[in-house]
Amino acid sequence: MPLHDSLLEQTPLDADAETLVEVSPPAMAATARGRTLALEFALIFAGGVVGTLARVAISLTLGHALDHGFPWDIALINVSGALLIGALAGWRDPQSRAHELIWLTGAVGFLGAYTTFSSFALGIVTLTASGHTLLGLLYLSGSVALGLVAVEVGLWLGQRLRASARSLG
Repeated sequence: MPLHDSLLEQTPLDADAETLVEVSPPAMAATARGRTLALEFALIFAGGVVGTLARVAISLTLGHALDHGFPWDIALINVSGALLIGALAGWRDPQSRAHELIWLTGAVGFLGAYTTFSSFALGIVTLTASGHTLLGLLYLSGSVALGLVAVEVGLWLGQRLRASARSLG
């Protein structure tokens, strides 16, 4: 199935509904494409809202609990986001429309709002500007290294999940 096809296009209409209105094939295709885009934008939006709320909840919880001059909350958010995007990328089957919709919701929407590169950069600048240059460099290198490892682990997990799902179904 081509990736641009709408899930709505795949759903057969009732015979009665088809006879109610005669629509030309180009108009039907344009309407279906519009519905596809609307669905995709809605999924990205919903994922973004949930990702934002998750990030704020973690920041508020860990920010107050571990406030020792180090941005633990942002480090956890970015590393867990790297793990999640790796898992999604490893699990994702680009030929599956359902996988693509989950990718849009999870990777583009949720993780786009959840991970915080700008906050990460601000944390580094704040640490170095306050005289904690070594800690800022540790935060920079540690976050990048852990993020890369988390993506690799996530890819491995996602591929195992996809293989398990195939063997079950």
